[in-house]
Amino acid sequence: MVKYPSGSMAAFRKTAKKSKLRRSYHHRKGVSFSDRGMTLEQQINESNKYYLQQEVAVVHKKPTPIQIVKVDYPKRSKAVIREAYFRQASTTDYNGVYKGYYLDFEAKETR
Repeated sequence: MVKYPSGSMAAFRKTAKKSKLRRSYHHRKGVSFSDRGMTLEQQINESNKYYLQQEVAVVHKKPTPIQIVKVDYPKRSKAVIREAYFRQASTTDYNGVYKGYYLDFEAKETR
């Protein structure tokens, strides 16, 4: 049995085709999981802008390198990316310098 830090048990169920256990996630209806970390990143970006203006630190967000493979153009003014891949392995989200020390950190938001 797997227990989470809150003491709740992990939900497992057996599949009909295989006898292996598979974790089943129960999502609530109407709950959106998209853009979950965007508010945290906005707050970090605003803080970094303040630090730069006050000459306290220089911290920048690193872009995620993506290779676009397939693009559809349903209208002239609208492009839809159908297929893309990450160019390299994931790196940290932010890096910079504070009082001569190198900073490098990942931004993650949890519930």
